[in-house]
Amino acid sequence: GLKGISFREQAGLDEFGIEFIDCKADKFIDTYWRYENVLFGHFNKVCSKSGQAASYLLDAYGMSLIQAHVHSMGFVNKTIETGAIEAWEGGCLCDLNPHYCRPKNWMQGWHVVHHEVGGSFFHVEPVMIVGHKYRYGGILVV
Repeated sequence: GLKGISFREQAGLDEFGIEFIDCKADKFIDTYWRYENVLFGHFNKVCSKSGQAASYLLDAYGMSLIQAHVHSMGFVNKTIETGAIEAWEGGCLCDLNPHYCRPKNWMQGWHVVHHEVGGSFFHVEPVMIVGHKYRYGGILVV
């Protein structure tokens, strides 16, 4: 009953116009892709307190990024010679009480990236799920 062999075919990404960026690494850690002046990745860095992994990665890469490996929501920023750089930790959408481990400092949520077409401006908007509710675009979703 498989639709195809690849993940792209199985998930029906083409039907929804979703571009799939394949992982080119041997392991699914420390992988990322760059879109203009922001890195999006599953970096090989996790810390126990939210924001710590983002802070480490900001220093290591020296550019703005979003870290998807951790299950917390965190944000740090830094001013360098060329201007401000920022790093976010992406949160999770999974069960906060999984059977395979004791959650540390997990938070459900995601980020929406707003980008100026043809320009370098971007804005990252965190959307945090609290008590099975979130607010986006001024609307409370229950």
